[in-house]
Amino acid sequence: MKKNISKTELLFIIFITTFILISLAYYFVYFDILKTKEESVELNNALLKEKSRKSEYDSIRKNIKSTLDDHNRIVSIFIPQEGVVDFIQLLESLGKESGLSISTETVGSVASEDLSASNKEIISISLKTEGSFNANQAFLNYLENLPYKISITDLTFSYSDSGDSDTGTTAPFWKGQIKLEVIKSIAQI
Repeated sequence: MKKNISKTELLFIIFITTFILISLAYYFVYFDILKTKEESVELNNALLKEKSRKSEYDSIRKNIKSTLDDHNRIVSIFIPQEGVVDFIQLLESLGKESGLSISTETVGSVASEDLSASNKEIISISLKTEGSFNANQAFLNYLENLPYKISITDLTFSYSDSGDSDTGTTAPFWKGQIKLEVIKSIAQI
């Protein structure tokens, strides 16, 4: 037996089927939207994190640029890692420029617990000078104005009116003994 389906029943079946299909479609679209929203929130958070990181990086770069002059000024008060010989030659040339006969007697390293952890060491230098009082004074003035952290640990001048037997001069002159310490960088700063 065949049962005829009335138009009302057919419309009702079509309506229910359509409702179920639309509900399923809505369900899948809704959860797809939720999934997309979660992904977009994660991407947004990652983007904000990256922007923050870039901002911090730019800030660090700006700070490095703004403190470069200060860094260079600080570095300049230390003898460079390989610069002890150049520094001694500088001292001797300044002595000669002052009008002194100058020689380096000793060069050594002084132990310092304060500096050992900071890649620096103290270099001790002993100089012997001969010349006029004004020349010795000019040399000390040069030492004071060098761009290095120099500490004079011992300074002795003695007057001699007998002249210099090496040069054959009889004019009075001053003999100086200068011991100084300067900080040397062990590693690149």
